[in-house]
Amino acid sequence: MTIEELYEQHHGEVMSFLINRFRSLASREDLEDIASSVWEYALAHREVVERHPAAVRYIMLKVRCAALDHYRMSAKHPTLPLLDDVDPSREPDPAAIVGRLLSIREALVALTPRQREAVLALYYYGLTAQQFMSITGLREEAVKGRAHWGRVAFIKAWNAA
Repeated sequence: MTIEELYEQHHGEVMSFLINRFRSLASREDLEDIASSVWEYALAHREVVERHPAAVRYIMLKVRCAALDHYRMSAKHPTLPLLDDVDPSREPDPAAIVGRLLSIREALVALTPRQREAVLALYYYGLTAQQFMSITGLREEAVKGRAHWGRVAFIKAWNAA
């Protein structure tokens, strides 16, 4: 299926998904910009997308990631710095920064994909449980369970690193 055919058949589905799942996080204009950027990406990588066996699912995943990135980068919801305890009066040690980032990465990799998604969305991107529920379609118990057990597993893995 060509990109043009994908666009004609699924652009409405992409916009409905964005509006239903992300309307509390961004304006309609921002959501339209997100959809446009994903279609531009698909057009730029036409050979890969057109050959992909699940092209629609791939595009929907790109849409979801783009919307979360937009939320994370927005001025209303800035991300927290990973090195919040650095003394600004002295230069940070690059080796310490790299070591800390690598230990955080190792701890995140140790999580299951579901736990990692919940931990990143709630604690790194700053989404509320309600917002994460609206994005993923999960029930409240599932979101809270994934976040709790993901946080427990992250702390264990980070302390082990």
